[in-house]
Amino acid sequence: MLIAFLFSWFFQSQNIIQSAPSSQFIIELTQQQYPHVVDALKEIPYSLERIHPSTDYYRFHVKQEFSIEELNKFIDSGLIVRWQHDRPVVQRNTPNDPLFANQWGMMRIDMPDAWDQTTGGVTVEGDTIVVAILDVGFDIDHEDLRQNIWVNAAEVPDDGIDNDQNGYIDDYRGVNVRTENDEHPNDTHGTGIAGIIGGQGNNAKGICGVNWHVKLLFISGVHNESDIIEGYMYASALREKFNASGGAQGALIVATNLSAGIDNGLPEDHQIWCDQYEAMGSAGILGVCATTNSNTDVDIHGDMPTTCLSEYLVAVTNTDMNDDKLLFAGFGAIHIDLAAPGTPTLTTDIANGYEDFEGTSASAPHVAGAIALLYSAACQNVLELAISSPGTLALQMKSLVLQNADPIVSLEEITLSGGRLNVARSIGAMVDICDINGGELEIIRIRPNPVFDETLIEFNIPDLNPYEISLYDSAGRLLLQDTPAFSIPGNQSYRINANNLVPGVYHVAITHRDEIVSKSLLVQ
Repeated sequence: MLIAFLFSWFFQSQNIIQSAPSSQFIIELTQQQYPHVVDALKEIPYSLERIHPSTDYYRFHVKQEFSIEELNKFIDSGLIVRWQHDRPVVQRNTPNDPLFANQWGMMRIDMPDAWDQTTGGVTVEGDTIVVAILDVGFDIDHEDLRQNIWVNAAEVPDDGIDNDQNGYIDDYRGVNVRTENDEHPNDTHGTGIAGIIGGQGNNAKGICGVNWHVKLLFISGVHNESDIIEGYMYASALREKFNASGGAQGALIVATNLSAGIDNGLPEDHQIWCDQYEAMGSAGILGVCATTNSNTDVDIHGDMPTTCLSEYLVAVTNTDMNDDKLLFAGFGAIHIDLAAPGTPTLTTDIANGYEDFEGTSASAPHVAGAIALLYSAACQNVLELAISSPGTLALQMKSLVLQNADPIVSLEEITLSGGRLNVARSIGAMVDICDINGGELEIIRIRPNPVFDETLIEFNIPDLNPYEISLYDSAGRLLLQDTPAFSIPGNQSYRINANNLVPGVYHVAITHRDEIVSKSLLVQ
C-alpha cells in the first residue's frame, strides 16, 4: 500500500523507530515534495500544517495508529527532508509539589519565571542564605520544612553547654527566646509563614516556597515587644559575626520576617523596638513586617512596627487574587512600601498539614522570600558588598524589590511603591545589573563649571562597592564627604550645593578602594 511505502522513506537507517511510534511529528518538506505527500496521504486521516510562513517545517499529526514497520517505510520514502517527534514540553522550574497548582500567589508574583534564573539557597560564592522568622512557634518536623531549617554549626545539640558562647544553651535549630534553647512550640502561624518563605521546592511534597532551598532561622517564643527586640538582637549578632569573620562564622541572614505588631502604635512609644531596624540594617538585614489587619491609614493612625522610621524596614500590605487590597488590611502612602499576595495563601500547617493562611501575615513572607532569592541571583561584584558594606547592599535589595513591583492603579495612592511584588522582575533587574560592565572609574564632567549655586558631578563607576565623594578647598581642607548608594554600575551623578562656598578653586574627588580620581571646580 502507498502509505506503507511513504512511511519507509522518511527514516534514515540510523533513525529507524525501535518502539511504539508517536502520532505527532515535525517534518521538513520542499515545495516540490508537498503535493506528492498530500496525494500520497489522501487515504488516511492526518493534518499537515506549516509551522511558519517563512519555513518548510510542518506539523504532521497522524490521526490513526500505524505499525512501526509502516511508519519506518514512510520515513524512508524520500518525500521527507528531515523529521523529528513533536513531543510535548514541560514548563521549566515549575515544581513538582502536588499542591503548587493551588498557590495562586506564586503565579501572581511570577515565581516560575524567577525560578528559571534561581531557586535560591546559596550565593554564587557558596554562602548559605538565611531568613530569620520571629513568631510564637514552628513545626520543626514538617516534611516540607525540616530540610530547610538553619542549624547553628557552632553549637553541639543537646549537650547542655553554650558552645558558641552567645548566651544561649543548645540553640542548635534556632532559638526560643523564652526558654533560651531550641525547643519550639508547635504553632500554626509560624509554620505557615515558614512555608511561604522556604517550603522545600520540587520535592514532590505539599507546597513550594518562594525559595526552594533557603535556610530558615526559627526564633520562637515571641509574645511581647521585648521578645521581638531579643529576637532581632539574636539575628543581628549572627550576621555581625558573619561580616567580621569574612563569612567563616555566624550566618548570612539577609532578612527577618515579623507578621505581628500593635495596631495604632506610634514609633515614639516604641523607640527601642524601632532602633532594632537600624541596627539590623547596618549589619545587612532588612526587617520585613506585616501591617495591621484593619482598614487603617497607618500614616494617620499609626501602626507598629510598620511606621518605624528606618530605611531598612519593609512594610507590606495584603492583596487578593484580583490585585485588590483586602478591606481588612492597612495602607499608607508614606509607610507601607508595597503589597504582596495574602488572602488566602496555601502553605504548611502543623502535623505535616497544608491549609489556607490569611491576612497580612501571609503577605510579608512573600517579600522576605523575594529578598533572599535576590541574593542567590547576585553576581560576585554585587555580593562583595555583603561584607564590605552590608547596609548599602541591603538597601539596594530593597530598592530592587520596590522599583520592580507591578504597578497597580488601586495601590498608587495608598502605598509608597504603588505596586504589588513581582519577584521575576526583581530577579531580572539583578541579572541586568550583573551583566553591566561598568568600565573605569572616572569623573566624566562637572556642569556647570564655573558654578554659582549648584553643580552636577557626572561620573562612571565599575561596580557597586562603596564610593566616597569628597570636596576640598584649594588648601586641601575637607569640606564635604559622602558615601552614596548606587543600584547599578555605570554612569552616575551627584549634586553639590555651592551657595555657601566662597569664590575660588575647589577639588572634587571620588575614592573607590585604593583608587582615586579628581577634577577641579571653580566657584565664582
